Amino acid sequence: MKKIKRAAHFDFHTMPGIEKFGEDFSAKELAKRLSDANVEYINMCGRCNIGFSYYPTKLGTPHPDMKGDLLGDIISECHKLGIGVSAYLNGGLNHQLMIEHPEFMTINKDGTVYRDGDRVADNYFRTPCFNTGYRQYLIEEIKELLQKDPDGIFCDC
Repeated sequence: MKKIKRAAHFDFHTMPGIEKFGEDFSAKELAKRLSDANVEYINMCGRCNIGFSYYPTKLGTPHPDMKGDLLGDIISECHKLGIGVSAYLNGGLNHQLMIEHPEFMTINKDGTVYRDGDRVADNYFRTPCFNTGYRQYLIEEIKELLQKDPDGIFCDC
């Protein structure tokens, strides 16, 4: 990998209910601004902690109000300007998937699905257990993200 002088990490986890998410977004304008700022590499959200994908996915759940292919458009426009893009994915949190597949959840000895510290205000994150079908799901999700032609995958948690 080449040395990078300037990089940016876009960290967002968009809740449902954000209407027309990305409708007026311009990947071309973002790429131009990054280029003007001499940014050589970015880490862009492929799938967030909430469990929403920022591209049309066959495997997961796209953000319910997303318009278009946010990740794909960003990768395409950044590549035109020589900017590398990693796709962010949280491997240790996927709240939406745990709701849809409770058999993938970590269950504590006392039968609960939340640990102390998992609670943030009134929001909870259910965590996946890698000794379930979640492990294969995550591998398939990474394979799907690689079809978007990123320069790398950033697995968080």
